[in-house]
Amino acid sequence: SERELLKTKLTSVLDELEEKNNRITTLHNELSLANDKHRRAISEVTSCEEAVAKMKADIHAKSKMRQEELSRLREQLSVSEKQQCHTEEQLTIERNKILKLQVGFFFTGSYLNFATTNCLVVYPRKPS
Repeated sequence: SERELLKTKLTSVLDELEEKNNRITTLHNELSLANDKHRRAISEVTSCEEAVAKMKADIHAKSKMRQEELSRLREQLSVSEKQQCHTEEQLTIERNKILKLQVGFFFTGSYLNFATTNCLVVYPRKPS
Protein backbone atom coordinates (compact mmCIF):
# COMPACT_ATOMS: atom_id res chain seq x y z
CA SER A 1 0.00 0.00 0.00
CA GLU A 2 0.30 3.25 1.34
CA ARG A 3 3.90 2.63 2.03
CA GLU A 4 4.55 1.58 -1.55
CA LEU A 5 2.71 4.65 -2.75
CA LEU A 6 4.80 6.92 -0.49
CA LYS A 7 7.95 5.12 -1.60
CA THR A 8 7.03 5.65 -5.24
CA LYS A 9 6.27 9.32 -4.61
CA LEU A 10 9.49 9.74 -2.67
CA THR A 11 11.48 8.07 -5.47
CA SER A 12 9.76 10.31 -7.99
CA VAL A 13 10.58 13.41 -5.92
CA LEU A 14 14.20 12.25 -5.50
CA ASP A 15 14.50 11.65 -9.25
CA GLU A 16 13.07 15.11 -9.89
CA LEU A 17 15.54 16.66 -7.40
CA GLU A 18 18.41 14.80 -9.04
CA GLU A 19 17.35 16.13 -12.47
CA LYS A 20 17.13 19.66 -11.05
CA ASN A 21 20.52 19.22 -9.37
CA ASN A 22 22.00 18.04 -12.68
CA ARG A 23 20.43 21.04 -14.43
CA ILE A 24 21.90 23.36 -11.74
CA THR A 25 25.32 21.72 -12.18
CA THR A 26 25.11 22.19 -15.96
CA LEU A 27 24.09 25.84 -15.55
CA HIS A 28 26.91 26.35 -13.03
CA ASN A 29 29.45 24.90 -15.48
CA GLU A 30 28.09 27.09 -18.30
CA LEU A 31 28.29 30.13 -16.01
CA SER A 32 31.88 29.27 -15.09
CA LEU A 33 32.79 29.03 -18.80
CA ALA A 34 31.03 32.33 -19.50
CA ASN A 35 32.91 33.96 -16.58
CA ASP A 36 36.23 32.63 -17.94
CA LYS A 37 35.43 34.05 -21.40
CA HIS A 38 34.43 37.35 -19.79
CA ARG A 39 37.69 37.53 -17.82
CA ARG A 40 39.70 36.78 -20.99
CA ALA A 41 37.78 39.47 -22.88
CA ILE A 42 38.44 41.98 -20.08
CA SER A 43 42.12 41.01 -20.16
CA GLU A 44 42.24 41.51 -23.95
CA VAL A 45 40.49 44.87 -23.66
CA THR A 46 42.91 45.92 -20.93
CA SER A 47 45.85 44.86 -23.12
CA CYS A 48 44.43 46.84 -26.03
CA GLU A 49 43.88 49.89 -23.82
CA GLU A 50 47.48 49.64 -22.58
CA ALA A 51 48.74 49.33 -26.17
CA VAL A 52 46.67 52.34 -27.23
CA ALA A 53 47.95 54.35 -24.25
CA LYS A 54 51.55 53.44 -25.19
CA MET A 55 50.93 54.37 -28.83
CA LYS A 56 49.44 57.71 -27.75
CA ALA A 57 52.46 58.37 -25.53
CA ASP A 58 54.83 57.46 -28.39
CA ILE A 59 52.94 59.70 -30.81
CA HIS A 60 52.95 62.55 -28.29
CA ALA A 61 56.70 62.14 -27.70
CA LYS A 62 57.44 62.04 -31.44
CA SER A 63 55.19 65.04 -32.02
CA LYS A 64 57.00 66.97 -29.29
CA MET A 65 60.39 66.06 -30.79
CA ARG A 66 59.22 67.15 -34.25
CA GLN A 67 57.85 70.43 -32.85
CA GLU A 68 61.20 71.08 -31.17
CA GLU A 69 63.04 70.23 -34.40
CA LEU A 70 60.68 72.49 -36.36
CA SER A 71 61.34 75.35 -33.93
CA ARG A 72 65.08 74.79 -34.23
CA LEU A 73 64.89 74.74 -38.03
CA ARG A 74 62.77 77.91 -38.04
CA GLU A 75 65.38 79.60 -35.85
CA GLN A 76 68.15 78.45 -38.20
CA LEU A 77 66.16 79.76 -41.17
CA SER A 78 65.71 83.11 -39.44
CA VAL A 79 69.44 83.33 -38.73
CA SER A 80 70.24 82.31 -42.32
CA GLU A 81 67.82 84.90 -43.70
CA LYS A 82 69.43 87.60 -41.53
CA GLN A 83 72.89 86.49 -42.70
CA GLN A 84 71.71 86.49 -46.32
CA CYS A 85 70.26 89.97 -45.85
CA HIS A 86 73.56 91.16 -44.38
CA THR A 87 75.47 89.45 -47.21
CA GLU A 88 73.22 91.12 -49.80
CA GLU A 89 73.80 94.50 -48.13
CA GLN A 90 77.57 93.87 -48.18
CA LEU A 91 77.31 92.79 -51.83
CA THR A 92 75.44 95.99 -52.70
CA ILE A 93 78.10 98.04 -50.89
CA GLU A 94 80.87 96.21 -52.77
CA ARG A 95 79.03 96.67 -56.11
CA ASN A 96 78.70 100.39 -55.41
CA LYS A 97 82.43 100.58 -54.64
CA ILE A 98 83.21 98.79 -57.93
CA LEU A 99 80.88 101.15 -59.82
CA LYS A 100 82.60 104.16 -58.25
CA LEU A 101 86.00 102.74 -59.19
CA GLN A 102 84.79 102.03 -62.74
CA VAL A 103 83.43 105.56 -63.06
CA GLY A 104 86.68 106.87 -61.57
CA PHE A 105 88.73 104.79 -64.00
CA PHE A 106 86.57 105.98 -66.89
CA PHE A 107 87.06 109.62 -65.96
CA THR A 108 90.74 109.05 -65.20
CA GLY A 109 91.16 107.30 -68.54
CA SER A 110 89.28 110.09 -70.31
CA TYR A 111 91.35 112.69 -68.50
CA LEU A 112 94.60 110.88 -69.34
CA ASN A 113 93.51 110.55 -72.94
CA PHE A 114 92.58 114.24 -73.03
CA ALA A 115 95.78 115.26 -71.25
CA THR A 116 97.93 113.07 -73.51
CA THR A 117 96.28 114.51 -76.60
CA ASN A 118 96.73 118.05 -75.32
CA CYS A 119 100.30 117.35 -74.28
CA LEU A 120 101.08 116.05 -77.74
CA VAL A 121 99.54 119.12 -79.23
CA VAL A 122 101.37 121.46 -76.87
CA TYR A 123 104.54 119.44 -76.65
CA PRO A 124 104.83 117.40 -79.83
CA ARG A 125 107.07 114.32 -79.71
CA LYS A 126 110.52 114.72 -80.94
CA PRO A 127 111.31 112.41 -83.77
CA SER A 128 113.71 109.74 -82.69
